[in-house]
Amino acid sequence: MQLTIPNEQECFAEGCVQIYGMRVNAQRPPTVVVVAPSPPNLLTLTIADFDLYVTASLSGQMQLVPPIPISVPAAGTLLVTAIQMELGAVLDIQKHHDDKAYVRLVSCYIRKGMVNSKVENMGLLTTINQMNEKAEDVIQRTICGDIQDIIDSEFNTRVAKIPAVISIKDVAQTLLKSVAKRRHSRAVRGTTLGNVSRAMIEHDRIPHAIAHIPSAARAHSIPNVASAAVSLPTNLQPVSSQLETLVLGATFNLEKLSPLILSLSILDTSATYDKFFVGINGDVYVHNHSSIRVGYSFIGFLVLFNPYTRPESLKFVTPTNGKALELLISEYTVNTLLLKAHSVGAVVFRIGSNTPVFGKLLQTTCSFDEVCLSDSVSEPGEKYPDKQLEMIVRSTKPPYIHFARDMATLHFEGRSLFYIEGTTEKVGVIPFETTMVVKARTENGRVHGTFSIPSLEYKNDVDFFDLPVDSLRGFRDANKGALLNVINAKLKEGIALELDEKSHIYNISVAFMNEAVLIQGDLSIEKLFYSTSKDKNTNYYWSRT
Repeated sequence: MQLTIPNEQECFAEGCVQIYGMRVNAQRPPTVVVVAPSPPNLLTLTIADFDLYVTASLSGQMQLVPPIPISVPAAGTLLVTAIQMELGAVLDIQKHHDDKAYVRLVSCYIRKGMVNSKVENMGLLTTINQMNEKAEDVIQRTICGDIQDIIDSEFNTRVAKIPAVISIKDVAQTLLKSVAKRRHSRAVRGTTLGNVSRAMIEHDRIPHAIAHIPSAARAHSIPNVASAAVSLPTNLQPVSSQLETLVLGATFNLEKLSPLILSLSILDTSATYDKFFVGINGDVYVHNHSSIRVGYSFIGFLVLFNPYTRPESLKFVTPTNGKALELLISEYTVNTLLLKAHSVGAVVFRIGSNTPVFGKLLQTTCSFDEVCLSDSVSEPGEKYPDKQLEMIVRSTKPPYIHFARDMATLHFEGRSLFYIEGTTEKVGVIPFETTMVVKARTENGRVHGTFSIPSLEYKNDVDFFDLPVDSLRGFRDANKGALLNVINAKLKEGIALELDEKSHIYNISVAFMNEAVLIQGDLSIEKLFYSTSKDKNTNYYWSRT
């Protein structure tokens, strides 16, 4: 503990003295430092069982015999011993006028301990009335002042860096980079996807199946329309650096997410005796590009009708393995994100020749030992032999999701548009509606579970090589079977929940709750506050001794 004690002037019955040159000569560090929540919305800091030995110089005018009004100059040394001290501080979270949060020191005081003081080198004067109380007051003000400095330098500087809003695009980039690193690591160890085998795409009820998943092709730039008559603009090509590869290999144009803004504004705080809760806005807005950015906030959002209702409160139902950090994301936030993403035409995916497994299945013809589109539907191969198709899947209505315990159900309605790869020649459109269910659990840092498709229906306004919708039933079942096999294989292997090596959060787990998803993790306090503090001259660093 390093304390800077300011000079003091104190007055007693004996007279007034200047106390200067105060310093801590020796100390015993605290054995207990605890930050704990306290109802209704407070944090308590306890620093207990520490000793301080302080010396200072004294000078002033003193009355050696108080009844006799004769003052004489006096100078000497003050010795203060504070033993088994305990200091308590109360904190809360407030917001500035610019909606920025900060940690406030509400109160700070010495709870208990023994403070003794004596004077040396002042002749017969060895004690001064009320000096113990004055010394305790100086120690309290000094330590509490240092706590305020620590709050400002170590906490509020970090809290100030938390933006009031964040781009959904930035969030997606961070998550996809983490997935890409794990995918690259597995590839180095030899996990590759070669030619498509029939076993990969066969389903229990489908003896001879191929697959195309409802998940997208090259027209990342086409407008969001409900009509099947969709044309692909020839002058709009997505830049390759804007495209990100998803888990199944479909590509997604992250630039489409640029208008979407997630609000991180703090709404409220609350506390029990074992948990501290921070309520975050969690709303998603469409940023109007003609608006003005002021600091971390934006002026000018497009207001869109939202059919979803924000919950009045979220209730944590913590599993027995509750961790230091818990994030409960409501169904409202997820569905609002899907709604706004649909409104800006961002729910668009591409599948082409570079897509593992599914890309080869979009070849119109192939050799006998391979599987391709003509194995299920002969018309594409007859009209376009030896061609590679690409597929764009886009939403025609806002997708929505429902969370229940250990289960998430997604309803998706959209269109699959087929093109000759590398051209703007559209060869087919299949509108569809599907419901997909994921049951998941986290084990040893990996998400395991099962994936099912209770329903997948092609709609009557199909435009696919002049085939009626009934004749595409086998094609539909083949697609469904292939998608089930691929996703269930990944869930069986497990999806690793890892962030960047420099992250302060580890041991992450994900669980579906009723109307919410719970993300938990442990927090490395050392990395968060001290791992980069190599300068021993600073007041605060992590000691490994």
